[in-house]
Amino acid sequence: MKDGNLDYISNIILEVYQENFSEDNYYVSGKKDRLMQNEGKLDGLFCLYNLDKNLQKQFANKLGVEYEDLQVFMKVLKKV
Repeated sequence: MKDGNLDYISNIILEVYQENFSEDNYYVSGKKDRLMQNEGKLDGLFCLYNLDKNLQKQFANKLGVEYEDLQVFMKVLKKV
């Protein structure tokens, strides 16, 4: 982001990466750099779309939604 802060979606994605790859600071740092390039929540959602199933499940859990509900949303996002 231009202001140096991650949007809400990208921030949650980064948390998921940090929890799963805490031993690989270089990898997490690279993902953070990539997420910092997002210009808004829509870009963050596209990053979410590219996460693997396990990471998407953790993301859904952090939001307090069912993974299946997230998948329905992802199908809609795919059409954007």
